Amino acid sequence: MNKNKKIIIVGAGIAGLAACNELTKCGFETMLLEARDRIGGRISTDYTLGIPIGRGAAWIHGVDGNPITELANKFNVKMAASDLDKFRRYDGKGNIISIEDVGHFNDRFETLLKKAKEFSYQSRQDISLAAALSPFINLSKLSPVEKALLEMKLAYFEGYTGANYESLSARHWDAEEIWPGHTCFLINSYQPILEGLQKNCRIHLNTVVKEINLHRNHVEVKTENTSFNADAVLITVPLGVLKKNSIQFTPPLSGKKQEAIHRVGMGIFNITAIKFPRVFWPKEPHAFFFAQLDALSIPVFFNLYHFHKQPILLGYSGGERAKRLEKLSDIELVEKTMQNFKQFYGMKLPEPESYFNTRWSSDPFSYGSYSYLPVGASSSDYDLIAAPINNQLFFAGEATHSRYPATTHGAWLSGMREAARLRGQV
Repeated sequence: MNKNKKIIIVGAGIAGLAACNELTKCGFETMLLEARDRIGGRISTDYTLGIPIGRGAAWIHGVDGNPITELANKFNVKMAASDLDKFRRYDGKGNIISIEDVGHFNDRFETLLKKAKEFSYQSRQDISLAAALSPFINLSKLSPVEKALLEMKLAYFEGYTGANYESLSARHWDAEEIWPGHTCFLINSYQPILEGLQKNCRIHLNTVVKEINLHRNHVEVKTENTSFNADAVLITVPLGVLKKNSIQFTPPLSGKKQEAIHRVGMGIFNITAIKFPRVFWPKEPHAFFFAQLDALSIPVFFNLYHFHKQPILLGYSGGERAKRLEKLSDIELVEKTMQNFKQFYGMKLPEPESYFNTRWSSDPFSYGSYSYLPVGASSSDYDLIAAPINNQLFFAGEATHSRYPATTHGAWLSGMREAARLRGQV
């Protein structure tokens, strides 16, 4: 029934691959246009350090019933659960903070977050999470350990949302629904999933879409070198690309859609991966948090020795910190990181063998890592971005899924959602 219907999908990330597989299965003629020289979008695997390491998405957040878990099992991806009780936290003097102290603080902070949300709804307008928390946090009354844990908690916000808590909507920052089960690290990365999904897709790499023009009976897609026609087009590019107006639409996107694109934020989460000739840090903890570092320091490191038996640490930075760190050269960033390690682990440390840094905010095909809700935005904005136009132009990607934004499973589900919508409307 659909064999004469042609669908062009812009973007070969997980949303585009999901839609392409589903539509091809249903008999549509599909074609994926991808600007990069690879598939995967913000899922990218690096082999610089001798093992597969995700430069972007590398986790499944809540494995029970998650569609990405099903894909991981199908394509033989090894997973390992991360355990928050096996995260080691250091105060500014290098002392280890006890699990009991961490637990007590987390319980108190969860109560503060509830109070902050209640306070935000008493305000006439939305306010930042920082402003909503400020009436309930008296820094002068916090112990040194509590101050260190608060700093780590704010660093967690930077990474989890890709933004500082001064930017987050106090009312809506946590709108994402949480899938049950462990958070699992993908030992051999997302690459086997991408390779499995691409087999059923006709993909044009190095194809940068510049214009999309809606005509009465077809949609025209113009690239740098040629143009294509289709019955409908599915846009799966990252929110950052839409915010930069990298694609010109004729007629222009509606005012409501453009306003929603403007309101939703594009967060940043970067990785600094460093391989050493030997392990000089404790081998068992899953991760390390460091307090009282300056704004040009990475506060969190994931311990790949525990999962890969390789002397590799993955440094995580988010939000404004990540933006500032992107301005440093690779050598400057690694040297700064080594200075901090010496502060905690002693001066006689081995020099790094190899390393890489991601710079997602500078990437012209993403301009960031994933979406977040800043002050003034709400989950309804995700639905506005997702709304189709004239049964010709459709939208998918993590920033179009109001229940699971900023996640790989949200991106996958959005691609499946639009495939179902195309089946019913084109």
